[in-house]
Amino acid sequence: MARQIVIGNGAAEQARWLPALDGLTEGRSVQAEAGAPKKGQPGESPPRETAREEPGATGPGETAAGETAPGETGPGETGPGDAAEARRYRPATEVGDEELIAVLRAHHFRVKPTAAALGVSRTALYGLIERSGRLRKAASLDPAEIALAAAQAGSSEIEVLASTLEVSPEGLLLRLKELGLR
Repeated sequence: MARQIVIGNGAAEQARWLPALDGLTEGRSVQAEAGAPKKGQPGESPPRETAREEPGATGPGETAAGETAPGETGPGETGPGDAAEARRYRPATEVGDEELIAVLRAHHFRVKPTAAALGVSRTALYGLIERSGRLRKAASLDPAEIALAAAQAGSSEIEVLASTLEVSPEGLLLRLKELGLR
């Protein structure tokens, strides 16, 4: 058996496996030579269950009856890991200032539900807020403005202050902590 060593970052790791490769030609196990856990030892991964295709199945992961096997997705279906790929966002350029402000108010300036209602990503929503001449982030508030809003609202509750200042409650709480006011 010919050996080939690749010089680079993994050379030390590859050198560890070379004696095990020689063992393949002599009938010894690569795992045993490399010190990998043997079957039944701690550290061994349990065997993965895989869906078996039956004779007469119409596609991968299907049974003969055409049902989808457990853990598999059928044609045209999306699985739990495919959610991000299946999500299609609306272009942020389609969202006007009036719509943005109305939806933010309706959702009490909470980012996640507002982004979902507008059909844009949260990153795009942050960009829309920054580009709007009528909105701001809680990080830009100064202590005097927060104190004035608290006096006007007659409350120091985060939800009430955030509504008065028209900023996200989470962002306002972070800003208050940053200023040492909470």
